[in-house]
Amino acid sequence: MGHRHDHEWLETFDGEGADRYDSHARLLRGLHERTARRVAAILPRGGRYLDVGTGPGTLPSRVAALRPDVAVTGVDVSPRMVEIASRRLAGVADPDRGRVLLGDAAALPVDTGTADVLTAVLTIHHWVDLEAGIAELGRALAPGGTAMVVEMRGPARHVARALRDAGMPVERRAAWAFGLPVLARLSGRPAAG
Repeated sequence: MGHRHDHEWLETFDGEGADRYDSHARLLRGLHERTARRVAAILPRGGRYLDVGTGPGTLPSRVAALRPDVAVTGVDVSPRMVEIASRRLAGVADPDRGRVLLGDAAALPVDTGTADVLTAVLTIHHWVDLEAGIAELGRALAPGGTAMVVEMRGPARHVARALRDAGMPVERRAAWAFGLPVLARLSGRPAAG
């Protein structure tokens, strides 16, 4: 079974659906906190962080709070999520160091090589074009940068394969949610070339 191409979910992440998702996102607080601490620990001083599929902006807001020296960018395909995330990020980040952009993972609205660390947490299984999205992650990464992906275990197999096919060796670890190993955390860096 390959990557899912059922994208009727989009309506659930915009408008009132975005507000409902934001209110339920607190269930992922522990996952976001652990991921934010990992990101904060590996970001270089004055570095640049990108969160793809940022949703309500919980993760970039937490990274900005932990590392006020870094530039934080979130990207989401839903206009309402961008609105919610922008408001959340504005509460913790200097306006010159935090922004949320409207955009699709298959055509990220960021310059090439501008992310020292990027994340995609529980979003890739929604992407319409997995290969284009993975290629965009690689394009956005700075030389020596790190991509951290957290995905459900089933889709994680396909994501890991796509990352390897794009020239990113992958480190895979079990990630836990609600006391169960239901997620996979993948880390990849573009191969030196």
